[in-house]
Amino acid sequence: MGLFFITAPLIAHLNPENSTFNGEPGAPDFSTTVIFILIGMLMGLIPFLYMDKLVIVELNNQRIKIIQGDRSAKNNIAVDNEN
Repeated sequence: MGLFFITAPLIAHLNPENSTFNGEPGAPDFSTTVIFILIGMLMGLIPFLYMDKLVIVELNNQRIKIIQGDRSAKNNIAVDNEN
């Protein structure tokens, strides 16, 4: 999503005849371009704020392995086949 906010004004500057802003054809203002690029950069940095909070879960037949960073925890599941 952040990449969209960065590339949209840059493409509008490369093809000003194909872009319309406020009902007028032409390239966007420089301030609009800067604001869009800054928003795109902030949106691109948001996932890095949550990297340490994310976990990877591996599911096997009877084992669950939870990995968070360099730590991991394993849990075996006992299955009872009662009929």
